[in-house]
Amino acid sequence: MKNFYKKLSFVMVMGISLSSYAAWNGDATAWTQGDGSEQNPFLIENEAQLSHLQQTVTAGETYQGKFFRLTADLDMGGKQMPSIGNYNDYTTQENPELVRESKVFRGTFDGDFHTIDNLTIVNNNADVNLGGVGLFAVSYPETHICNLTLGQGVTVEGSEFDNVGGFIGYSSGGKVENCRFMGLVNGGSMNAGGIVGVAETTVTISGCVNTGRLVGHSFAGGIAGTVSISKVQNCYSSATISCPSAYWVAGIVGWAEQSTVYNCYAIGSIEAEVGSSFLPGKSPICAELEKSSASDCYYVEALTGCKPLSEQTGVTAVTEEEMKAADMIAKLNANLSANAWGVGADGFPALLWEIDGTGSIESVGATAGIEIVKEGDRLVIVSATGEKARLSVYDITGKAIVTTVVTDGDCITVSSKGVCIATLVTDGGNCTTRKFLF
Repeated sequence: MKNFYKKLSFVMVMGISLSSYAAWNGDATAWTQGDGSEQNPFLIENEAQLSHLQQTVTAGETYQGKFFRLTADLDMGGKQMPSIGNYNDYTTQENPELVRESKVFRGTFDGDFHTIDNLTIVNNNADVNLGGVGLFAVSYPETHICNLTLGQGVTVEGSEFDNVGGFIGYSSGGKVENCRFMGLVNGGSMNAGGIVGVAETTVTISGCVNTGRLVGHSFAGGIAGTVSISKVQNCYSSATISCPSAYWVAGIVGWAEQSTVYNCYAIGSIEAEVGSSFLPGKSPICAELEKSSASDCYYVEALTGCKPLSEQTGVTAVTEEEMKAADMIAKLNANLSANAWGVGADGFPALLWEIDGTGSIESVGATAGIEIVKEGDRLVIVSATGEKARLSVYDITGKAIVTTVVTDGDCITVSSKGVCIATLVTDGGNCTTRKFLF
């Protein structure tokens, strides 16, 4: 990345320093199921087996070409665990050739739509500046991370000049797909992202979500801090981003170089002071597009608290109502070979993997005294007070199937098959949303 050392020099001048954390070496147990093939992957069934993966990769095992699948939600009990592997690729003045000394997972880790909760992830190699911190410290082109949520109580702690991301700290190739971050990324001086800290050279980040919180300083983004010769597509962020200074801070990607950002949206608050007169500040999608493009991207200025620093073709401001409208789903799906978006429980667009029965969107809120119950192909309204509410039912593409006023005992037949989202809104503005499979 041609601007990497220029950016580093700037941050070192700023004199930013963050605290470090002691590593945790917990119990580890080898997996007992599977042979590592795609048809019969190694099964990670508990926390100790995840720790075993961390320890063996850090010891130098790459698992290149091997497949892993998580079989259950994991509660790490608030423990610390270093990143899986460590990042230590470097050049010197005497030797400009890249020296690769990183310990890298080079296989496929499929979360199978499970969640890891209550874990603090720390640097696996605190003696190395410019390290990588995330569930995986670093990735190479063979690395594939997919179908995984880092949930409540997850914190990714960076220090000093670390590259920090929820799932990968420093990505030198590979794919991250259908992953969601719900915790806290506490970034270092630069390069902090909800999914990936730095994505450099043919990295694909697709179908990923950040609904948590990101704390950074510069080159920070809800999905990725910095991307170079890579692509970010079909992602969104509702995360709160907090930076003491807004140097290339954005809702999706902080800095993009020779990259594409496509079909993404941002609605999370970006809380950062505006940068100086010679450095960019904050932006809803991308703070800097250097020889890069953004297309079919949307943001709600009233929610992000900012607009693009300069005109960006392909980045469109919409209202909250427009973002929740059915035709927004149609826009997001319009140029895809297969639909990727539907209506989320909060009314905003969500990815189909979140709402098709494998994700965790089940309900939001609870409307006092009124509820929806499924009986066969009907929805039955149960209201203890006789309160009326407006019922809206959408199919997974966002198309409205039913819109009507209901009260206790009303039965609504749903003709659509598959997953549907039903929303009740009372006159007082209380709302409840349920997901049903017909």
